[in-house]
Amino acid sequence: MFATTTLFPLVGCAAFALADTLGYDPNYGTGSNSLAITSCSDGQNGLLTKGFTTFDSLPTFPRIFSSPTVGGWNSDKCGACYAVTYNGGAAEYFTAMDHAGGNYYTSLQALNDLTNGYGQQAGTVQVSVTEVDRANCGF
Repeated sequence: MFATTTLFPLVGCAAFALADTLGYDPNYGTGSNSLAITSCSDGQNGLLTKGFTTFDSLPTFPRIFSSPTVGGWNSDKCGACYAVTYNGGAAEYFTAMDHAGGNYYTSLQALNDLTNGYGQQAGTVQVSVTEVDRANCGF
């Protein structure tokens, strides 16, 4: 009996620990920025190699982000599509186009759109991030 009552609170805490953190990087909102400055520039898996040149050439712009799943230059996760949900809302689709250490970073516009204008005030928010088929991002 003791083990059961102790286990449930731990399971509840684990669910919160698994949430992802999404913040913003002002550079990701500048559509004319070249993809050459990102981890997903060239190489076999690079976005330049696939014909994209600037941030706003990506179909989901301004919903682009740096992702911990992009391990570095030429990662097979370059151009991967992710469903991002905030506070139980509808999923928004984001394209991974750069490497990030532990959190995700997007444009301020995308963060504000996702949070109904709360992004800049919050700085970072807890979200759920799930990889989905790239067709959801227009690829």
